[in-house]
Amino acid sequence: MRALLKPNSLTLTLLGLVLPCAAHAQTEPSSQPSPTSAAVQQERLVHSMDGAFVTDVADAFDPHTTWAPRFTVGFTRSSRSGTLQRERSPVTSGLAPDDPRLSESGVTELDEVARYNHTQYILNLGAEIPVFHDLSFSVLAPLVLSDTRSFQASGRGADALRDGWSVDGMAGSLFNLPFESPTRSGIDQIRLGINWNILNQARDIHLPTWLLRLEARVPVGEVLTACEAATGGPYCPQLDSPRPSTPADSTDVMSSPTAPARRPAGSRSPGISRGVYGVFVQTIVSRRYGFFEPFLGIEFLLEIPAGKLPQFLYGGDRPFGQLASSPPIQGALTVGTEIVPWENRDKWQRFAIDLRLRGEYLSQGRDYTPLFDALGSSSSVPLSSPSWDVRRGMTRDLQQAIWFTGTTGTQSRARLGGYFALNLQADKHLRFVLGGSFMYTTPYAMTATDACNPNETSDNPADRGGCSGNSVPDPQHRLVIDTAGSRFRMTGDVTWDLQANLIFTPRIPW
Repeated sequence: MRALLKPNSLTLTLLGLVLPCAAHAQTEPSSQPSPTSAAVQQERLVHSMDGAFVTDVADAFDPHTTWAPRFTVGFTRSSRSGTLQRERSPVTSGLAPDDPRLSESGVTELDEVARYNHTQYILNLGAEIPVFHDLSFSVLAPLVLSDTRSFQASGRGADALRDGWSVDGMAGSLFNLPFESPTRSGIDQIRLGINWNILNQARDIHLPTWLLRLEARVPVGEVLTACEAATGGPYCPQLDSPRPSTPADSTDVMSSPTAPARRPAGSRSPGISRGVYGVFVQTIVSRRYGFFEPFLGIEFLLEIPAGKLPQFLYGGDRPFGQLASSPPIQGALTVGTEIVPWENRDKWQRFAIDLRLRGEYLSQGRDYTPLFDALGSSSSVPLSSPSWDVRRGMTRDLQQAIWFTGTTGTQSRARLGGYFALNLQADKHLRFVLGGSFMYTTPYAMTATDACNPNETSDNPADRGGCSGNSVPDPQHRLVIDTAGSRFRMTGDVTWDLQANLIFTPRIPW
């Protein structure tokens, strides 16, 4: 036993190496750090790579730090596809009213009409300017390089696009297949945001990181106009230049427009902007646990159309009886985690994997749908003829006419999907992000404007137009697309996005 406890030469050698190091380690904290090392330590604290990218905010005016704005150049390819369906009725299907195929299962039957494809290439240009501790101002300008949309016939195809009219013995159609929209480009909105980390785990390890983002979205591009791609330029109907239209030998089995229809104009631009202002609110909470940083986020988007837009007729322009005059209200829930399998803080290097699941809800509203161009540029008499609200319908004054622009009332729906990204922090100045997302939209009716508005009433029986109670008709309701048996529906709606971003952060001493 004593022999085992007797120190040997190897033990003495190890003690001789360890004791001086231990003594140096004990005395080092008491020494005063140089200003250079203090600045480095403070900068590593404030601009540390502990926070997840989703809650990371550029900040400024911490002691011994640099001022570090961020500039982003990103590229996104978005591909959306789906199946266009239409409810089956004697008019849309060509079947006899008593044909059992109209209701084979006891519910509304649907006919497949076409396959929809929408592809966008977007250049995202952005900057984030530090303002104070955990507070920044951001600007993002998504520049659409190319926007193409098309319908290709499938299922019953053009046979399911009947409009209930016949001209010269030929059945009328809402639009032709295949259908292509003109290629668009430009900027829809500029997004101006304020980002604030109310709590920051990098400053206090006992707290999570809590981000609040407020964003104003301002339309800047030319407003969308319903057009069809054509040789020599897009075909875009003129709304305010009527022409005599209804041939004497025309017949109608759904409605009887008595007003002139719009005429085409060849020089109009198809536009790129939706023409709406947006208020976006987002809050995200995250907390780092070793290699993982889970996070949970909630967001909300309210959009308000700009004034004098016939696509919405919002505010003081809204005619009597119109129910929906603004786009759907959107809400979203995001849950995910950032995995950090490797990082070298001394060299500002880091590799992270971003995984997210996302769910969105869109309320009812009036909006641009995949059918916007096809229906809005239609020469079909029921769509190209104007309507009036019931208080002005007797005069048929064209100055008070409501022309169909292509926007339609949509049903509420959900969007579900996920996001995956690889984040590489190369050094203290450069970060690369490569990612992709998938979103599935539940089936919904794209032409679902109610015939009557229960929220607007009149004591005058002449204003009710056949609506029950005291409710009044909605002048945006079009029999040929909004009534049961004529409505259009989108199903199998899937969107794939591929993204690549380069983030440059110059660090300027101050």
